[in-house]
Amino acid sequence: MKSLFIMLFIIFIIPFQSISAVLTFERGTDLQTLIDYAQNGDTIIIAKRTVEAKPTEFIDPLCGNCQDPQTEVKASYGFLIKDKSILLIGKDREKSRLVTNAGYGIYFENSNGSVLKNLSITGGIRDDDGNATDAAVVVRNSRVLIENVDIVDNTDRSSDSAVVVGIGGV
Repeated sequence: MKSLFIMLFIIFIIPFQSISAVLTFERGTDLQTLIDYAQNGDTIIIAKRTVEAKPTEFIDPLCGNCQDPQTEVKASYGFLIKDKSILLIGKDREKSRLVTNAGYGIYFENSNGSVLKNLSITGGIRDDDGNATDAAVVVRNSRVLIENVDIVDNTDRSSDSAVVVGIGGV
């Protein structure tokens, strides 16, 4: 009887256990590909290096700077974590640097339980659309723990932008 119980446990319970991976980003240039590859609950360790995002333009269906929040806004993001929780942890707060090159630096959407830790986030560029809710970290329908993170120098504007406002922190 005991062996039957153990066999049923192995067959039915163990396959449903979640196993999280630890992925290290030391080489290469495309952190977004690793973020896309990561599964819910995985940890990505950022080496002591500067990582530059390739900004992606998108239409944000919600406007935080409009009287009607249903107004569409042209915006950009540097890194997107969507529909899963990821732990993004730097090896060194000053030397593990994410340069976002975008209005929504690191954009979390439907990402409960994500973590940003021990990093610097910099290099944000204000979107041309003044209604974009630009920030180094943008969190929508998510719960994100931000710990030991420097958010600095996210003040650049696009060269043809007449928008004067800057970029928020979070």
